[in-house]
Amino acid sequence: MTNLEALQSLTEYRSDTDNLFEKSLLDRAITGGDTYAAANEQEIDLTMADIYLYFAGHPEMNDGRWGVKYPVETLRSLRKDLYSKWGIALPESNQINALKINGRTSADTALW
Repeated sequence: MTNLEALQSLTEYRSDTDNLFEKSLLDRAITGGDTYAAANEQEIDLTMADIYLYFAGHPEMNDGRWGVKYPVETLRSLRKDLYSKWGIALPESNQINALKINGRTSADTALW
């Protein structure tokens, strides 16, 4: 099994018209055609977490007669679970990189 096949095995989403899986692997410096090994599990899981974030922005996907809907909160929860599995904080939880609007971050409790 290749790294690409390992990643594809984590979801039922398939499309012959996009390169989402390949791009996500490349963004994490993983070669899709290389043989999958257990040592790659963390990087494959985190790549899947990236894909869940992408899906959350596009929760309904159609490819011809086939389609799938993902609840956004479920996708966000799945992503968080994958980061937690490896003991890694979600990137947006880092206040240095947090989105700031009018001097406030998304973690601030005040309404903006």
